[in-house]
Amino acid sequence: MTVLYNEDRALKLLGEGDAAGFKMLYDHYAPRVGEVAYLLLRSEEQADDLLQEVFIQVWVDRERFLAADKFEAYLFTCVRNHALRCIKRSSREKEVRMQAASLKDLDENSVDNYIRKKELAGLVQQAVAQLPTQRRRVFTMSTDEGLSHADIATQLNIDPLTVKNHVHYARAFIWDRIHHHIVVSICFALPTSLLC
Repeated sequence: MTVLYNEDRALKLLGEGDAAGFKMLYDHYAPRVGEVAYLLLRSEEQADDLLQEVFIQVWVDRERFLAADKFEAYLFTCVRNHALRCIKRSSREKEVRMQAASLKDLDENSVDNYIRKKELAGLVQQAVAQLPTQRRRVFTMSTDEGLSHADIATQLNIDPLTVKNHVHYARAFIWDRIHHHIVVSICFALPTSLLC
């Protein structure tokens, strides 16, 4: 024999803290709550979680549910509100995952490479600053301004071969400074037992 659903009786029992009243309400509304949750969330797992959360709230806050004019309307308002919170939480989690993925692309090697490039640029600037004035001027006109040797010779009123020599010796000096820095860095990085 099938027992007919009686909402007034179920609510009365729920109000008295009787689990039988809760079970009657759950059995009657759970399938519809699950369907609505799935329609809103498009995820069976999230819909199942929402169903559980809503009915836990029904049990815990039963006085509030009983004070509502219409239990069904209040129940589905809770379903909608839980779904909206779930959607917001999912979008925040997705955003965090995307940010984490982009940060993962900036891995240790990328950071190390960036630091090394900055350090190398600093070493080059220091070496260029140590060049004699005329050599530094010729070198920067060649590298920074992109002028040809003939153009530099014309602007400075010097022989093109002199320009070529200035650029060559400037590069050699800069390379020597960088090479020296690398050798010193390696020596300090090695264990002392290897240096003896």
